[in-house]
Amino acid sequence: MISLLVFIAAILLSHFANAGPYTEIPKIFVKDDQQVKSFKIGYNLTNNLNQKQSLFFVEGIVKNENINHTSKIDLASASTSSNDVIISSTGSTLLRTITFKELHKFGTKEEPLVLTGVAYGRLYDFSDNISSQNNLQDQIITAGFGLSNSKIYTIGLSAGVRNADVFFGYDKHNIRSYIYRPSFVYNNSVKNIIPPFLKEFLADYQIFDFATETNLKIEYALITSYNTNIQQFYIGFEKSLSKYISLAIFYDIETTLSKFQDLQSNNRIEKISTSLVLKL
Repeated sequence: MISLLVFIAAILLSHFANAGPYTEIPKIFVKDDQQVKSFKIGYNLTNNLNQKQSLFFVEGIVKNENINHTSKIDLASASTSSNDVIISSTGSTLLRTITFKELHKFGTKEEPLVLTGVAYGRLYDFSDNISSQNNLQDQIITAGFGLSNSKIYTIGLSAGVRNADVFFGYDKHNIRSYIYRPSFVYNNSVKNIIPPFLKEFLADYQIFDFATETNLKIEYALITSYNTNIQQFYIGFEKSLSKYISLAIFYDIETTLSKFQDLQSNNRIEKISTSLVLKL
């Protein structure tokens, strides 16, 4: 298993080392349809009457003909009060980063199949502002390969390591294990998925025009091993308002089941958010 990971990492590093966007920042970013650098900020829409909550996220995207990189960090906090006394106060940081690097093309120029390298990283940092003994970290890193059809959907499989602190009841244990991450990403314009018989009807109500500048993105991934089961699901819509500004709304959920001997622990991170998208 270790030799397989070393082999995959060596291939990816040899390709990523020559990736253009990281060699001449910012000169490499020509403002055209093939090269994109965007920056997103957003806030949480959900509300809990029993808690004071906040969620702020920052997302960066680097994309051109050969590479597609996304990094996103969520900063969240929550506190619960009783009779004006704070009984719980927590904060968390969730960082997820993924890079697709084109390795080889198959098929026709109009609809090619693309073999990609995939590198994925995740860091979940939970802090208890009342008792530091409850703080924990969950780190994941994987590398592997994917197959993309005209960059509309990508199916990937990567392998790596999870190193996590997990509470089982009142006891905290460390989990370190090799993991596998099958994944699926779908990215397309909404106008391309509307059935032809509906386009004329929607055009009469100017709904189709709205869809022409709206993008749909769906992601699903499973991170699994003998003591880890993490399911990640994301669906989001992004509407372009101008050349540099878009609005987006998305639903993002991550459920984690961890096992240690005969013990089990469950964790759930779920949010519905809007975002202001600034395209640089």
